[in-house]
Amino acid sequence: MTKQLQVDLGLQVRALRLVRNQSQNELASQAGVALGALKRLENGSGATLRTLVSVAQALGRSEWLHELHTTTGPASRLRAGKPKPQKTPT
Repeated sequence: MTKQLQVDLGLQVRALRLVRNQSQNELASQAGVALGALKRLENGSGATLRTLVSVAQALGRSEWLHELHTTTGPASRLRAGKPKPQKTPT
């Protein structure tokens, strides 16, 4: 994940949390993640996939994950006419 994508996702998470009038503690608890993990996600300073998935689900935004999957997965590369990466022989 690029740094800019991490920052953009973090800003979206923070904005939605604030619209919902939730504290970071409340959202972290609801998502079942550590407060520090949520802070890293919101700051764009690195988060695990587990944290991203849990927070997106807690915010009711699972579609974010589907959008990421359909725009970055192997199927999208094929649809875009890009070849699949080849394994290098060992």
